[in-house]
Amino acid sequence: MRRNVTACPVSFFLRFSFHKKGSGKDMILNDIKSDESGVRAVLVGVDTSDMKEGECDVSLDELERLADTAGADVAARLVQAREKPDVRTVIGSGKLAELRTVCDECGAELCVFDCEMTPSQIRNVEDELGEVRVIDRSMLILDIFAQHAATAEGKLQVELAQLKYTAPRLVGKGKQLSRLGGGIGTRGPGESKLESDKRHLARRIASLEAELDAVENTRRTTRAARERSGLPRVAIVGYTNAGKSTLLNRLTDAGILAEDKLFATLDPTTRKFTLPGGESVLLTDTVGFIRRLPHHLVKAFRSTLEEAALADILLHIVDASDPEYPDEMKVTEDLLTELGAGGKPVLTVYNKCDKPNTLSFDPDILLTSAKTGYGLDKLLQKRSEPAPLATKEITLPEYAEHEVGMIPQLAARFETAAQLPGAEYLAKLRYLILPIREADAVPQPLRCKTLLELPRAAFGTVESDTMRRLAALEGSGFAGVVANNLAQFGYASPLPVFGGLGLNVTNPMSAAEYVCLGACGLLVQPETALTAMRAVAPRQKDGTPVPTAALCYGHLPLMLTRACPLRNVRTSCAGCTHKGKLRDRKGRDFPVRCSAPGSAGMRTVFNPVPLYMGDRLTEMPVDLAVAAFTLEPADRVEDVLTHLFHQQPFDGEFTRGLYYTNN
Repeated sequence: MRRNVTACPVSFFLRFSFHKKGSGKDMILNDIKSDESGVRAVLVGVDTSDMKEGECDVSLDELERLADTAGADVAARLVQAREKPDVRTVIGSGKLAELRTVCDECGAELCVFDCEMTPSQIRNVEDELGEVRVIDRSMLILDIFAQHAATAEGKLQVELAQLKYTAPRLVGKGKQLSRLGGGIGTRGPGESKLESDKRHLARRIASLEAELDAVENTRRTTRAARERSGLPRVAIVGYTNAGKSTLLNRLTDAGILAEDKLFATLDPTTRKFTLPGGESVLLTDTVGFIRRLPHHLVKAFRSTLEEAALADILLHIVDASDPEYPDEMKVTEDLLTELGAGGKPVLTVYNKCDKPNTLSFDPDILLTSAKTGYGLDKLLQKRSEPAPLATKEITLPEYAEHEVGMIPQLAARFETAAQLPGAEYLAKLRYLILPIREADAVPQPLRCKTLLELPRAAFGTVESDTMRRLAALEGSGFAGVVANNLAQFGYASPLPVFGGLGLNVTNPMSAAEYVCLGACGLLVQPETALTAMRAVAPRQKDGTPVPTAALCYGHLPLMLTRACPLRNVRTSCAGCTHKGKLRDRKGRDFPVRCSAPGSAGMRTVFNPVPLYMGDRLTEMPVDLAVAAFTLEPADRVEDVLTHLFHQQPFDGEFTRGLYYTNN
């Protein structure tokens, strides 16, 4: 145990209230001024079995620096080795009695635990210690952030984090904290009364979140302006007190606070900087990271911390004089990954090489001193040195290809059973495809060649309704189903499953994966060029070819939407025929069809001009050519099929789609 650790004197007011056990009334201690020294504090650590050797001491050293930054004089440290923290008081009863003795001897006003404590643990320890305030590591960090928040956004973020973290610790405490004031662990909301009513706290939290949303909109505007500038963005990141602010001041004369204390900088600062080669960049100083950064703080400061995620390059500053730098680097890397910046290009800089206790490093690494300027010329030169892009060699498997020149078999997809053509046409079709809602309308003799199309998108109970419908149709003689999402592979069995448009098959790799899931055939997307379509020729593990299909006719779907585009002219689904049209400014009518009434239905907007490949079937490298009928009456269906069967030119306006694009 260490006593009488000297700290930098800080003048501040300590305001808090407490309920003295057995007094019967609240004893209020106000305006206790500490002009000559900081609040005397005792640090408490628990060396648990899951800690590495020496980890507890390292963490307490860091806690002591945090306490010093907050303005406390650390008078003593107390450590207990335990399997795990005590659920009631963190430390055992014997060590708790020892802690009270230590606090009495050194006149401690504050006790800081190097772990996160529950409200009941804080209350129980305070009951034992009498008039000594108890806070945990997270509350101490929050207090430091409250001290250093300079901008309106920073202050809002701190208050939000404090309320979310401390609300359960303040409401209903035995020692009622009626005010948040100037004492360590109590800064933030200031002199405003903190109501014990949780609903009041919830309203304040909601209000803060709304204010931060407004501030975030302003931040987005600023970020958008930076993006429009086209300048590369460099975020200076690293462990707290690694020298990030000092580096920015050295390079840009930013004039921001740079002290040898933890979290001396809180609010991000961005400055334009011109490199020796003439290129300009935007340098942003970010808040430092630390072990066990409070979750609420990370969440509240996400917009600030996201400066790293939005940067083009990360400048990772490491304190080379700190023997714990490997662990600190790991903490920084983990938090960057959590913020979505894990894959960014990183330039690691080992700073503070001017200190006498700097560790020895490989001569090839980048050593600097932001304080003296040593090594900065080498750092700035790094931008002009070309760096190879990170690459990873992969070997793609060889895929079979379709032969060109064969005439594919014909299949047809119908929106309703009423579109089915005469028997002579049906006999020539390999498959008939109809939505599952039309299953009962399919004549029994045709079911052996009919595939039931499952919904392309499912909301509400559509998926469960489809599962029940399939179960009811088991044994009804249908040839299989057309799946449009991965889940349908799971519940469509034992019926054969064919892949539809919803699977977005455009290349041999995706086709091979669907075959592994059990696909008996696949419909290639109409956006796929014929040259690329040729390579989509999947096979089963035993080498058996799996048939592929492509659309040879049909009004291609341009948009699939849950929101009804016809609601501008129709106010409700009541009396709707589930079909309509949208007219563009050139007078073109785009057909709209609804799969089902109500919010669970899907609306599809179709191209007014149909795709047609009937006169070029030999150029389609697939096994099946599918004619998709959505808008056509039965007589028009027969006309189109006649053209397809005889490979005749189309008798109206048509498009080749994207089949002949180069890709």
